Amino acid sequence: MTTTVQLCEQDGGGASPPGVGPLVRLWGLDPSDLPPTVTPHKELAPFLTAVFQEAVPFIEDVPAASSSGGSSWRPDGIEKFPSSKACVNLFKRVVPAKDLKLLVKSRADIKGVKASRVRAETWNLRRSVHENAEIPGAAGWDEWYRCFKENHAQAEKDFSPTVLSFRRMKSWKCKDLKIVQGDHTWTNITMRWEESVHKLPFPLKNRVFPVLQITASDQNHVDGAEFVVVQIALRDEDAPGRNDAVLGAYTSVERLRRIANGVEWIMGTVCDAGGVVPRVVQRLALAGQIARDVDMFLSWIAEERKKPVARDEADSEHAQEEAQGEAQGGAHIEASSRHDTEETREETQTREQIQEKEQKEQTREQNQEQTQEQTAQPSGQASQQQNQQE
Repeated sequence: MTTTVQLCEQDGGGASPPGVGPLVRLWGLDPSDLPPTVTPHKELAPFLTAVFQEAVPFIEDVPAASSSGGSSWRPDGIEKFPSSKACVNLFKRVVPAKDLKLLVKSRADIKGVKASRVRAETWNLRRSVHENAEIPGAAGWDEWYRCFKENHAQAEKDFSPTVLSFRRMKSWKCKDLKIVQGDHTWTNITMRWEESVHKLPFPLKNRVFPVLQITASDQNHVDGAEFVVVQIALRDEDAPGRNDAVLGAYTSVERLRRIANGVEWIMGTVCDAGGVVPRVVQRLALAGQIARDVDMFLSWIAEERKKPVARDEADSEHAQEEAQGEAQGGAHIEASSRHDTEETREETQTREQIQEKEQKEQTREQNQEQTQEQTAQPSGQASQQQNQQE
């Protein structure tokens, strides 16, 4: 049964500066504050509602072109790549440190963050509009949806050479939720704890970025052809040990939707790679990195189309989850299947051993019978046979 939630103003325990919320931030969330994976979807609604309320308006005033026009995002250049027919418009937005410090001081629900250590957040964003077609230099809507709504982390690993691996730590069941937010009605909601390991140039160590990833489709858009992907950094102190990497922080808001002249792709992010890399150096490099993602994805998807691989239910999100054993039932089925296979293998080996033993026993008995017959023959006959043989 689907549960509909009407979005309303959140009571966060204090006033927030305009346009600044506590959740979709670089300081992220502590994994210990995440609800258990068995939490009923109704109880996840307040948290998800707060995330949508914060993330969606944050990118909704992105200019349609390279002019600001009263937007909080200022133009930061245009990039063109060989694998993309569309140009990539770049933008920047700085969330002042004073606003973030005020937020920390005024809200009791922000845990583990000291106002004295809070710095300004510099967000980099790109916007591009691509032809809605499965041709070189572009991609069809089904490809966008499959790669970024259903299999975001896997797709990034496949098309980006710097992503070494990803791991899904936890997954929550919230597909039956429907959250109404103004003109949007968010459905097909997913929430996952994932971590990805990125390669940095030598001699820097690899970086691991744990995130809480939330995706949702907008039912109110024409044919439901709009979805968002929100990724919030997780302060997981165990991640570096699991991956032999330095802990980084990554938060992003991404939206893909079909519009009159194609598919619009917007992605804004704030990132801290941690370690010894100065933040000013990271900020200078980040804009170019997110722009190149467009080129790498379109180059990769063009090659994927050439592969004779059937795109059936195994590519769907549900099949992916079952294959990875996310659900306990799926894990149980997988374990049972593996156990049955092992039993079958053992039974086969046992039958073969028995057959081999029986064959040896039969041969031994035949040899004994022949020996007994030869022994029972008269000595003369035995001598005659021996002479004939000689």
